[in-house]
Amino acid sequence: MRLTIIFAAAILVYAADSPAKKARAVLSAGAAEQDPNMRREAAVALSLISSRDPSIATLKSLVNDKDHAVRETAILSIG
Repeated sequence: MRLTIIFAAAILVYAADSPAKKARAVLSAGAAEQDPNMRREAAVALSLISSRDPSIATLKSLVNDKDHAVRETAILSIG
């Protein structure tokens, strides 16, 4: 539920940008959340994008997360 609210708020804030920019902003916000479960979900979502997308840097940054489950998910998502 909280994730949905964050995504909805991010979409409203970035309404003037392209859909790709909006999606990147939402994923970046999820990766910066305090809740490690939210960061893990962001890592999973980031794994679904192209490796050439600029957002891949956000996924790579999650490899150094303080939570072991987030790091593991990011590493598995990168492949």
